[in-house]
Amino acid sequence: MLRFIEALCWLATFLAIVSLKVLRVIADFIHVQLIRLLHLLERCALWFARMYKTTEIYVRMFCVRLVWMLVQLARLMIAFTPAIGTGIAYLFWQQTFLLWSAVGWTLLILIVGIVLSVKLRDQVDVYSPTQEDFSRMEHSIVAELIIMVFRCMPGILAFVFSWFVQGGILSGLCFWGGLAWIIAPLGLFLAFIENTVQSRAYARSGDSHCQKGNYDQAIADCTKAIEFDPQYAFSYRIRGDSHCQKGNYDQAIADFTKAIELTPCQSLYFELRAIAHEARGDTEKAASDRAEAQRLKGSS
Repeated sequence: MLRFIEALCWLATFLAIVSLKVLRVIADFIHVQLIRLLHLLERCALWFARMYKTTEIYVRMFCVRLVWMLVQLARLMIAFTPAIGTGIAYLFWQQTFLLWSAVGWTLLILIVGIVLSVKLRDQVDVYSPTQEDFSRMEHSIVAELIIMVFRCMPGILAFVFSWFVQGGILSGLCFWGGLAWIIAPLGLFLAFIENTVQSRAYARSGDSHCQKGNYDQAIADCTKAIEFDPQYAFSYRIRGDSHCQKGNYDQAIADFTKAIELTPCQSLYFELRAIAHEARGDTEKAASDRAEAQRLKGSS
């Protein structure tokens, strides 16, 4: 009887140990899955946060562009006041010279618009909310194309409206005024394309010189690239790398910091800045940048 009780106790102990092992395995499995789920939820939250920020920026850009178009419409109406006044006078007095005067004023405004769009392209404030906000959107050809379309919309509407106005001076004003409004933003866009092409060419040249060890020439080329397009982060990265190779760590950190401001999701820039901080002996900032680089790699 005692042996039987002892056997039952051993059996109960064995079953308890096995049960605990099974429960431990199940608990570990559930724990791992919960951690994976939390990581997944964290990534989803970060993605939604970025999408919200990007959407907010684009909405703000659209509102600013809309107000900008209304202001430009008022300014264009003021600019065309002589042509409009002459056109109204032609409707009442039917004098040919008045018609040609209206056309002449329209062509003059067209020429002035094209010249100003080329001469003042560097003074145009494209990113009205804040530079920090729109640097997230990236200074790209697509963004410039969208902005150009916004700018052209009043001109396109006036141009289309001229098709429905049969005869009279109003049709000519809508036609030539819309054409002027369409061509002027096109000049700005072409100027941006020219600057972008020049900037990319100098940046590639700087990268090539940096790889060959010609750091002074690389710095000079990247500086020219930045003059053409100060929103291109790659130019700052190459110039910062060249400064770092020459031992100019303060300048290198400044360039890497600017590149990070323009593209905050690029882990490589944090790694390069960490190297510069470490070379200066600032191990705390170097460790912080490396941790941020690892975080960005993990979230990508």
